[in-house]
Amino acid sequence: DIFGEGFYVPAVAEAQKLGIQTPLGVACIYDTRIQHGAGGSTFLFGLTKDKAGGNIGQNGLTEAAWLAVFLDEREALLHRLANKAEQNGDANSGRFLRNSTFRVQELRHILQANNLGLTGQFTVRGFKLTGL
Repeated sequence: DIFGEGFYVPAVAEAQKLGIQTPLGVACIYDTRIQHGAGGSTFLFGLTKDKAGGNIGQNGLTEAAWLAVFLDEREALLHRLANKAEQNGDANSGRFLRNSTFRVQELRHILQANNLGLTGQFTVRGFKLTGL
């Protein structure tokens, strides 16, 4: 219930506002909200809009293209936060942040496989999963 109300429901609402229509897109927003919170998610949406040249549907920008930029920006943010932690003498937080990039990388692999519907068989962190 906590994750549903605190993370999933707001992530679905954010995805709808962004024009995201695919299960993978919703999963990307949900996972981001869990890892970065509402403020971090909003910050990343702004970075993505600037880098991608708009929102989904603007200037021919597809959801897949937007997600690719979004995931790149999310991973870059994690590295920037890790660098900052390390510069402040917090090597453990830096290592944790760098290690957490696997989440973005796994989502990117699914996107690169063009499986926005999360269908069929796919692998996440070495585990074979059956999609929707």
